[in-house]
Amino acid sequence: MRTVDSYTFYASGVNHFKIYYGREERLAREIIPAALDVGDIYPNPFNDELFIPLSLPDLDTSYEVDISLSDLNGNRVQELTHVELGAGYHRIHCDFSKNLNYSKGFYIVRIVISSAAKKEIIYRKVLKF
Repeated sequence: MRTVDSYTFYASGVNHFKIYYGREERLAREIIPAALDVGDIYPNPFNDELFIPLSLPDLDTSYEVDISLSDLNGNRVQELTHVELGAGYHRIHCDFSKNLNYSKGFYIVRIVISSAAKKEIIYRKVLKF
């Protein structure tokens, strides 16, 4: 383990924070998101691949995640992924390198996150170049 003599923390409106350390397996159990969240899809604009960051709360819940791509008229272009995930921080990888039929322009990413208790539908706009 590397020794560090000092750390800098600028608290702008935050009055507390925690530092977690240890093995990745332990950290995955310790650091659970407080709320469901979909981060910014990147890279945007995209060419061959997209990454979609997700935060899923509640250790006792299993989530079904369906992601699809539509044109601006609402026509589904492709089903990107269907996965079942548990609580934690995830990054979904969508690979377009094998499908070269996409023209340049704007697309809508539809993300449906379902659990036994609720269903959320999130839309994000992305640009293909």
